[in-house]
Amino acid sequence: MIEYVEMSLILRPWQTATLTASFWLIKAGSALAQVYSGGGVKAGVSAASGTGVSDVSLKSLIGNIVDQALLFVSLLAVTVIIIAGFYLILGMGSDSSRETAKKIIIYVSVGLLVIILSKLFVNLIKSLV
Repeated sequence: MIEYVEMSLILRPWQTATLTASFWLIKAGSALAQVYSGGGVKAGVSAASGTGVSDVSLKSLIGNIVDQALLFVSLLAVTVIIIAGFYLILGMGSDSSRETAKKIIIYVSVGLLVIILSKLFVNLIKSLV
């Protein structure tokens, strides 16, 4: 026998989402209402001094980030050139695979040139500032 359930007792998906969000907001509000009773900024700075965070200037920090990003992109470009070589070899001499590999190598070579020029530009800016 089929039982009929009254529709008002079943939560619709938007009602469930609303109830869940309300619950999380209430819990987050109680967590945010806690009071900090620490020693202030000086105590926080002295506590953070032993964590390995150094006093690096913004200039050198940005320079290091840019250097790491350029290194990553350069390694990625070399990897793509190697993949293009595999594409050329596994294409078994077909004209379409040869043209595709040729285009990939040309585009990546131009990208590497842009990376090298951007590295020179960053070093120029770092030396001027």
